Amino acid sequence: MTDSTPKNLFIGSSTISQWPDLPVIDQKEPLSHGVYNAKIPEIFASIPPQFAQSNIDQIFFYGGGNDLFSGESADKAIKRLEKAIDEALSALSYQELTLLTLLPHPRFYKQKETIETYNQGLTELANNKDDIHVIDIYPHFIKDDHPIEAFFSEDKIHLNEQGYALLETLILKENRE
Repeated sequence: MTDSTPKNLFIGSSTISQWPDLPVIDQKEPLSHGVYNAKIPEIFASIPPQFAQSNIDQIFFYGGGNDLFSGESADKAIKRLEKAIDEALSALSYQELTLLTLLPHPRFYKQKETIETYNQGLTELANNKDDIHVIDIYPHFIKDDHPIEAFFSEDKIHLNEQGYALLETLILKENRE
């Protein structure tokens, strides 16, 4: 039986799974599917089948960092993301897919160029598909060309409460425009 109440689905890596209070956008209940230490194909392959029975309005995706930090090129990660979108998301009925750019993780900032190349690839992917949009969160977590560590937890990978508050603000602002 399909649940007709509109929902927003947040999928991605542990940045999603650790988000304590997902934002409610346009009064739509948020669903979460974050997978710790997962690469792009694993995230999409593990989407619970019951989500196909939900009335998904918008999907928000945050991921790709684990792919890059394991040595994969930004171009290869983008190609894997495009394939995953085409294959895995076909089972879900949704109106819009929003890709969130990767954060400038202090722990992995030495890979700044790879992160920025990946983020540019997300923008190019969205420019070529009508139902995909990008929210560029990256510059909001940078000051003087360095990550703002006050937004990150002690592991220097995941966001802390202040970082998640900023992320929520950016998503809500973008959805109002």
